[in-house]
Amino acid sequence: VEDCQAAAKQAGKMESQIEWWEVDMANFESVKAFAKRWLNTGRALDILCNNAGVSGALQKKAPTFTTDGFELVHQVNLLAHVLLTYTLLPSLAKAAAPRIICTTSNMQYLGVFNLTNANKGGDIGYPNNKLYFQTWLTELQFRLSRSKEYSHIVVHGVHPGYVKTNIWAPMTKDNVQSMSWEEWILSKLMPHLGIDAQQGSLCITNAATSPALALTALQPDLKDGIIGAKFMNRIWDCTPMPQTRHIGCRKMVWDFLNEELKLKDTGLLAGL
Repeated sequence: VEDCQAAAKQAGKMESQIEWWEVDMANFESVKAFAKRWLNTGRALDILCNNAGVSGALQKKAPTFTTDGFELVHQVNLLAHVLLTYTLLPSLAKAAAPRIICTTSNMQYLGVFNLTNANKGGDIGYPNNKLYFQTWLTELQFRLSRSKEYSHIVVHGVHPGYVKTNIWAPMTKDNVQSMSWEEWILSKLMPHLGIDAQQGSLCITNAATSPALALTALQPDLKDGIIGAKFMNRIWDCTPMPQTRHIGCRKMVWDFLNEELKLKDTGLLAGL
């Protein structure tokens, strides 16, 4: 808080207001209430960072399902972000140069593109959903770029690095038994190889504020001519999984998530 206030003062702003709002990404009603609260302020939204996440290590042997009926990792890491983003698009559209930053992951490279696995959890539930997240946001950028209202919105996916937070920690001793061998290895290596949360946050800050990343997502790729979001491995431009560049795969994920969220008659997809 003090750092933000000091930065605002240095920039010549007399006031700096910091607000903390609660939202439960495992509960769609909470996400809707959070979004409505923001929309009711009438303010323009400059930056939306979709960064919430849990790992499969937080679950018991059997998949954990939310009160909305979805597997926990699938809802928290992906569905809730999709719902929040769609709902806040009108506010983002008010900003001069808005950006949507989504924390996907290098774990997408371990994902298996087969949408029947999206809501089942298991050992690769986390990488599967990171693959679908990067695929969805790339299609989102493509559709935004062709929209009259939203064509100035930039979307990027980012990998923060191997960060030393509690995302891989089991919630109870019983859940330790449900950790996959990959998660167990990661938890042991974390204290020695991981970066701290401040270092991890730099990828989000860079993608959200770097002038060099302001318009790149709106320009056709020189290789395939497709407009789509970038994937940044920390601060470096990186090539995501090929499904993210495939028109058919992107439409499959787009339609699948919209159907799960029952968005057909909500009006949230207007303009897309």
